[in-house]
Parts: sequence; structure tokens; C-alpha cells
Amino acid sequence: GSLHELVGSSMSGEITTSGQMTGPLDSPRLIGTATIDRFAASEVAADSATATYDFTPNLNAMLNSTARVDAHAVAIVAFGQARQDLKATVSLSDRQVSVDMTVIRNESLAGKMTGTMLLHPDGRAVELSTLTADVQGSSWRLRSSGRAPRVSWDESRLDFDPLQFERADSPEQTIALSGSWRTDGTGSL
Repeated sequence: GSLHELVGSSMSGEITTSGQMTGPLDSPRLIGTATIDRFAASEVAADSATATYDFTPNLNAMLNSTARVDAHAVAIVAFGQARQDLKATVSLSDRQVSVDMTVIRNESLAGKMTGTMLLHPDGRAVELSTLTADVQGSSWRLRSSGRAPRVSWDESRLDFDPLQFERADSPEQTIALSGSWRTDGTGSL
């Protein structure tokens, strides 16, 4: 399938990469760096992003590949909100994903998110195993409920199973989230 089918969105930008491919053709390993300028996708844009990557594709099942990407983006606009800076490390191994991300909105507001999740075979949903968000000294974590909540997406929406977060230092304080966020404004979240 195409990249559009995999991520559910069209993308544009100018990418430059350099790296090395080693290993046999049926099991290559790609290591290198990439820069993308003027990146744009549905509801997300960035002036510039750079990344280092280490990618060993499973050519029979791409989502079962192994990868690690360390990325840095500047001047980002996501879902109508401007961000100054984003740094992230994302790892993939047999559909298991780990994320460690820092976002700076401006000089007075920054946050960090870490999590682990299972990527669904269609590539358009994850089951959240862990998720922690730290914003301005307040730390929140996904409350375990026995069943991993699912987040799914396509080009025009995000759908959330019921999620409940608890404050790390005061678990009786909670935030609940469920429903659908849609680009046309018709969702209920």
C-alpha cells in the first residue's frame, strides 16, 4: 500500500537524506540522517525537521519492522496551535512503539510525554500501555484499567476510547477523556 493508506494523510515537503544500507537485500539495515523542509500534512506543518534513523524493515510486514528515530522540529503548527520546538525519540519493534517527546510552545510553556503502545496491524490505531505527561511541574499518568485503551485516526479525526489520567503525586485527582476530535468541528470530546 501507499504511505497515504498507511498513515491516513497526504504529506508534502522537501526531504534530503544521507546514510548507509548494509545487509542482504531481503533484510537491509538503513542508518543515516534526514532533513525535511516545509513539511505539511493534514493539520500539521513544520518549517524544518531533522532526524537520525536506524531502520531494519520487515519487507513482508512493514509494521513488524525495527526502527529508532531521534527527531527535532522547529516552528511547528499542529491542529491550529503553534509550537516553537519539538524533540522526540520514537522506537518500533514488532509493532511495539515507545515515544519520548519534549514540546516547547513558547518560553513560558513546555511539556514532556513518554509512552509505550502497540500499533494495530492497519497502522491507524494504537493500544496505550503507558502514557505520562509532564506540563509545568505537574505530572499525569494513564491510569491502568486492565484493558489498554485504543486511540485511532484517519485524515479527518482522532477517536479515543475512555482514558483516565491521574496526577502522579495525588492519584485522587483525575482527568477523563473519550470521544472523537474531528477537523470539521463535529466531534464530541
